[in-house]
Amino acid sequence: MGILDRFRLDGEVAVVTGAGKGIGRTIAIALAEAGADVVVASRTQADLDVVAAEITAMGRRALPLATDATDLAALERLAAATIAQMGKLTIWVNNAGGIPDGTDFYFVHSYAFVAANEHDVLATTDCGVPVTAAVKRGHVWGTQFHPEKDSRAGFQLLRNFIAGPPC
Repeated sequence: MGILDRFRLDGEVAVVTGAGKGIGRTIAIALAEAGADVVVASRTQADLDVVAAEITAMGRRALPLATDATDLAALERLAAATIAQMGKLTIWVNNAGGIPDGTDFYFVHSYAFVAANEHDVLATTDCGVPVTAAVKRGHVWGTQFHPEKDSRAGFQLLRNFIAGPPC
């Protein structure tokens, strides 16, 4: 078995948020190249349709679903639609997020864990939908963003702060 064979994802179904452009698009394409079927999600349906067409051209199944990753109910619907239309959900890539109106700050968080038994690893995430997963192989990965480093997001935080609390 070659090294690249160890990274095959045949039979897996992945959801990638923020998949219309940039890092999310690249992750979605890479997962498809590795053999996964991919549900691509972001707010802009036209961008998703382009990415989904690229994935299906590789012979993989793709499902483009417009979703607002700042809306927990929308993410729960995304997970349910994935299972209903793709049969299962085995990979979730949290690559999108935002700053809703009224948010005064953004708390950057990370997840770290040490496995008690390297063969039975449990991982959890609360970004997107609550997921507890037994990881049979590989690693748990995610992306992190820092909205304070983007001028638009930074100004949104400042506007929210100046507006004061909603009460």
